[in-house]
Amino acid sequence: MALRVVQLCTSDGGGAGKAAYRLNKGLQSTGISSSMLVLSKESKDDTVHVLTPGPSPIWAAEWSRWENLLAPYPGRPKGLELFTDSASGVRLSNFQEIQEADVIHFHWIDGLVDYAHAADLFRNKPVVWTLHDMNAFTGGCHYALGCERYKAQCGTCPQLGSSVEKDLSRDTWLSKQSVYARMKLYLVTPSRWLADRARESRLLSRFGVRVIPYGFPTDIFRPHDKLQIKQLFKIEPNAKTVLFGAGHNTDRKGYRYFIEAVRQLNYSGKLLLMTFGPVPPEHQSAIPYPIINVGNIQDERQLAMIYSLADVFVIPSLEDNLPNTVVESLACGTPVAGFRTGGIPDMVEDRVNGALAEPRDVKGLISAILWCLDHPQPQELFRVCREKAVKNYSLEVQACAFEQFYAEALSQTAK
Repeated sequence: MALRVVQLCTSDGGGAGKAAYRLNKGLQSTGISSSMLVLSKESKDDTVHVLTPGPSPIWAAEWSRWENLLAPYPGRPKGLELFTDSASGVRLSNFQEIQEADVIHFHWIDGLVDYAHAADLFRNKPVVWTLHDMNAFTGGCHYALGCERYKAQCGTCPQLGSSVEKDLSRDTWLSKQSVYARMKLYLVTPSRWLADRARESRLLSRFGVRVIPYGFPTDIFRPHDKLQIKQLFKIEPNAKTVLFGAGHNTDRKGYRYFIEAVRQLNYSGKLLLMTFGPVPPEHQSAIPYPIINVGNIQDERQLAMIYSLADVFVIPSLEDNLPNTVVESLACGTPVAGFRTGGIPDMVEDRVNGALAEPRDVKGLISAILWCLDHPQPQELFRVCREKAVKNYSLEVQACAFEQFYAEALSQTAK
């Protein structure tokens, strides 16, 4: 009988959800019986099972509860992302997928898994956990943004604007500590950076960590004819295109550094900016180049065409795990410019398949962008970008790595 694995993820969309869904499909291609259990479903895949059909009232309720948890912290800084606790109103014990699975695979589980019940619910099954951010070992934040309290014990949380040790972050941290003490977890991170953070955390340091990068459908994310796509967008053949995901303008995503870099770029040739998501009006006037907004593209084949059109994809994140967009771009033959932070250096070899700058260094980011735009051998650059993606980040490579890891986890659990 085929190995049965259930992937638990809050959604099959978004960064973590898409990564989990791709793994689900990659495992199926190897003969593993893999399915997903989610709160919010975007795909039409029959192997993705949603707890409640239609718009998820559970997901909405969890989101509302998280917002209420932050109400006592009016001094919380602006521009931050989600802050979550370890509780959930979901009870998974009656789901057939859980009962029949040989391996339970956690992904981004906030709102889906109630930590307090996890140790008892999964005590007879190996629990593999792919960490998509830092939340598993913090008191609620998903990226610590330079804070190192997770190495000891959270409290006085800067992301809450808290001056009290026994705050929400301390309570959440302690609840996780209590649960993890009764569990055996088999941890995976997509990047070396996140593996290092998990190993130095007090909550997860006793567990081993395996680095298994995300897998991508490199048959879908593949190069397309640049000139043909330029004709579709009525772009001049000799114009260069800078691609950027403008929809993510939180502090962590480094949006303002990209805007400043483009403003100072002073490129001598014909140049335009193409964005996923609109550039806010207050920034448009500061950018001295034409802007084409392609919106939020869900179709991956269309997305591959956009990557293929670009001459450089820019990712100015200040802290990130293994952003899907970087490998998607490389798989389409397009180099990447960004900051040397998080998991980005795992994918981008400086001055090989892209260029990196030190975090927040606008001049360095400009230099990285120009290196990609003015590369003397664009076809060679195209080749090494594609080669890096296919060799290291295909679905087949990822699925084979997890097949081996599941076998190891099952063997250790049986002892």
